[in-house]
Amino acid sequence: MRQEKTPKVDVEKSKSIYKLLSHHYITRRSVLFIIDTQYSSQFYKQKAIALVAQVFKELSPSDYFGLICLGIDTQDIVLEEKQANIIAKEKMIQEMV
Repeated sequence: MRQEKTPKVDVEKSKSIYKLLSHHYITRRSVLFIIDTQYSSQFYKQKAIALVAQVFKELSPSDYFGLICLGIDTQDIVLEEKQANIIAKEKMIQEMV
């Protein structure tokens, strides 16, 4: 009988989700992705990257964008205006683990 592996999610990530969302007041359009980056296949990884990249591209410079990755050894993008550090954000989206 085959046993499914339960994905390990960093407990600190759930704290960062609470910290980020509990103090966020919506004054402009805000998009925050919470992505489980322990993909079961390359197909799902590419679909996730394409979706996040498409939404990011369609936001106006004054809209807010954030990304929380639930995998191990991942980096997050703090919820802030899209125009702040735009090149770094685009690179992080393309390299989502």
